Amino acid sequence: MRIVEQVKSEIRQALAEAVGRAVAGGALIGPAPEIVLETPKERAHGDFATNLAMVMARQEKKPPRVIAQAIVDHLRTDGTWIESAEVAGPGFINLRLRRGWVHQVLPAIQAEGADYGKSDHGRKQRILLEYVSANPTGPMVLVQARAGAFGSALARLLNWAGYECHTEFYVNDAGNQIKILARTVDLRAQELRGAKVEIPEGYYPGEDVIECARALLEQYPDFLEKPEEERLAFLEHWAPEYFRKGHEEVLRRYGVEFDRWFSERSLREAGAPAKLVQWLLERGEAYEKDGAIWMRTTAYGDDKDRVLVKSDGEYTYFAVDACYHRDKYDRGYSTLINIWGQDHHGYVGRMKAMVQCLGRPADSLEILIS
Repeated sequence: MRIVEQVKSEIRQALAEAVGRAVAGGALIGPAPEIVLETPKERAHGDFATNLAMVMARQEKKPPRVIAQAIVDHLRTDGTWIESAEVAGPGFINLRLRRGWVHQVLPAIQAEGADYGKSDHGRKQRILLEYVSANPTGPMVLVQARAGAFGSALARLLNWAGYECHTEFYVNDAGNQIKILARTVDLRAQELRGAKVEIPEGYYPGEDVIECARALLEQYPDFLEKPEEERLAFLEHWAPEYFRKGHEEVLRRYGVEFDRWFSERSLREAGAPAKLVQWLLERGEAYEKDGAIWMRTTAYGDDKDRVLVKSDGEYTYFAVDACYHRDKYDRGYSTLINIWGQDHHGYVGRMKAMVQCLGRPADSLEILIS
């Protein structure tokens, strides 16, 4: 038994015996219920506190403070780690421990070494933690870097507590944003070779894209001699991977690594969006309207239904994200945790609705805003 649990067990025993003595003396009726100890939020309130007296109020038919005082009056602290006990608030009993009790922890720390503090609380429950997931269209921003530190620490704590927590970075390496990135890099490469180009509105204007184009030409000096169609098809793979590698390198510098980098493109190439839409239609969780296909998220608390397939036949980001979450569940994870930035706060409701459309409990997905 760990030292803290041993000390708490001794405190519960001392309190139970105090109730027994109060019953024997006629101060209480008894018996003592299960005794719960909590750590007070404020250090001034002691090391542990219990609401035992408030729990006993109904059976005793007395004010909780009267019951608490009776317990304290009959509490014997000799031979225990309890230094003092006092009645507080509506009937709490605050307990302070003798300072020497912490010395008992030192041999346990020495014996267990690096494993001290580990537990099996999670019982190997499988959790998939997704975080950072920065778009591979430029460098990470500060909020994403912060999420990296937060997520990495959370994953280690969950594994330390006995969960089987795996980490994942979702790479948005497909869709219209990647087509635009490819065209921007191609134009910047032409510019670096002396051509006069104009970057259209909606393309990526940053210096980082120029550096990407420069790296491209250093690696492939004859790149611009290829036909445009071939160049763009190549860049739709190469350019996002260039930025993804940059993300990976930056994260590694401060100790953040992932079990898996999951590609959005892999879902599209496997036909996952089409399969999911058909499955939802068959279950009645999706329907056709105005030439588009919608997910029935309002049935699960969302403020409006969400488009899966636009009228031009293109899958929405939401549709592919639904595929990704379905894939997570299909891999056997019972709990999903996503860490998002403040700008995603409004997406929580629709995501909760989405997992229920997928046939999963809403609380199986936990979204943390960092």
